[in-house]
Amino acid sequence: MNFVFDIVFLTLSISMHFVSLLVSAYLVRPLWGASLEQNILAITLGYFVFLNAFTIFTGLLRIILQPKLKVGKHLVGLHKEYLAYVINSTTHGIFLSSPFHKQCTFILYLKWIHFRLMGMKLPYSSIVSVESMIRQPELIEVGKNSILGLGCIISCHYSPSKKYHVQEKVIIGDRTIIGGFAKIAPGVEVGNDSVVGADNNVYPGVKIGSNVKIGGDCILSFGVKIPDNVKIKSQSLLTKDCDIKEGETWGGNPAVKVSEA
Repeated sequence: MNFVFDIVFLTLSISMHFVSLLVSAYLVRPLWGASLEQNILAITLGYFVFLNAFTIFTGLLRIILQPKLKVGKHLVGLHKEYLAYVINSTTHGIFLSSPFHKQCTFILYLKWIHFRLMGMKLPYSSIVSVESMIRQPELIEVGKNSILGLGCIISCHYSPSKKYHVQEKVIIGDRTIIGGFAKIAPGVEVGNDSVVGADNNVYPGVKIGSNVKIGGDCILSFGVKIPDNVKIKSQSLLTKDCDIKEGETWGGNPAVKVSEA
């Protein structure tokens, strides 16, 4: 089975690169001339057209082949819900594994086009920083003027066992910052005007309110709920048992209440 998947992936990947190359060559062919300067211009524009074509074609491939992703717990196997995940991972993987991936994402509007074609709700005013790892973009919603920091990881799926596969949405509000190298798990919600610090580990099902400030290197365990206007000190460990009230400050490992609202 893995061998078949590898063959399909490789075939689709080569096809996307080849078609993009043909389109770019066709469009810039009239610019090819006798002078060196003219040919350098043609090659430069051709490469730029190739990056645009490759980004668009990989996104269109997902739209054509993939059924809509559904949240919930699904059996692993040959059925619509799991195949949707496989096709999503394949089409997104073709883009991520390409040697031209970094060049595409360096151009801001191409990065935005890629995520939108992958189904992600991402306003143009929000920023996805370089080296970020976004999995199942279709299940991610990002508000206006938000920032996903350098090297952060946002994933909308996990497998609790070999038999089951779980998919949940990730929702990030307006004007919210996800710090560098933070890890956001499926089912996480973050409100408006909040900060999730660098190197945080946010586990599945965590709910974070608005105007919440979380320091760096924190762990938010399964199902933690943080209401509005709360501050969490750096290097804190929060568990589901933490009874946090609006406006409080918490810190420590394990975390305890530091100050009242």
